[in-house]
Amino acid sequence: MPMISLSAAIFVYLRHIVDAYNLLTYYRKEIESSGKIVDNTTNTALVIIILYQMCMIAYFALHNRQE
Repeated sequence: MPMISLSAAIFVYLRHIVDAYNLLTYYRKEIESSGKIVDNTTNTALVIIILYQMCMIAYFALHNRQE
């Protein structure tokens, strides 16, 4: 059975090399977003952080209350 694992590892490595080459050369596409991606990412990250903080406050408020 070690030959199967070795063959699978070689296949995955070669597949990674071929896919990386194709993505970097053949399917290369320049995208110009004029900074909209950075704004969207920043806003999304802030919303996620605020939701996380609200969930943690609710958890600790409910977890530490006296029965």
